[in-house]
Amino acid sequence: MPVPHKFRIFLCRNFCLIFFELTLVNFSHSRLAYQVCQSLNLLSQGNFIVSGNVSRRALFGGVWRGGVQPVRPPWTPSEAEFTDRCTGCGDCIAACPQKILVGGRAGYPVVDFSRGACDFCGACADSCPESLFADRENTPWKVKARVGADCLSARGVTCRVCAEWCDARAVGFRLEVGGRAYPEISGTACTGCGECVAVCPANAIAMEECE
Repeated sequence: MPVPHKFRIFLCRNFCLIFFELTLVNFSHSRLAYQVCQSLNLLSQGNFIVSGNVSRRALFGGVWRGGVQPVRPPWTPSEAEFTDRCTGCGDCIAACPQKILVGGRAGYPVVDFSRGACDFCGACADSCPESLFADRENTPWKVKARVGADCLSARGVTCRVCAEWCDARAVGFRLEVGGRAYPEISGTACTGCGECVAVCPANAIAMEECE
């Protein structure tokens, strides 16, 4: 179905409205609206209006209030500062020996834990020409593992794969009646390396930035 030539796009912090001639589509989530616009090749035409406190880099970096924040390389600053300073050169992606850094939206590097774990070697930091990374004596990030509802153990199926692969011994299990064992991640022990993500047979583990 061809895209109507008349449209107006308003991007705000909390909502996005897209008008296609007589059709009004109301998106309650700006990030979703951006993805739709991108799939229709509308953003490349420059026909959009931006209002609200959204920087250009944040817009094309795909970061929206209330959205899921992508995991950036370790020792990098806040998302707003990262997207304002990162040039998207890709040097850190090429330097990563674990090959877990990939190009995200607008070319900004993101960590893909499905490819493996971060061993905090610092190769990404050493390769950055923009001095974007903090000193490696600091905590690399606030990323922690989160176990979702698809966990086999929580459903009564015996599985301890995540705990077996966790070198930090951050995964424990709380036994419940009925044979279920609910995984519990220690916020202090978890380094956010992501080793547990790829090995989970149910794909029930995600890495998220914690405050």
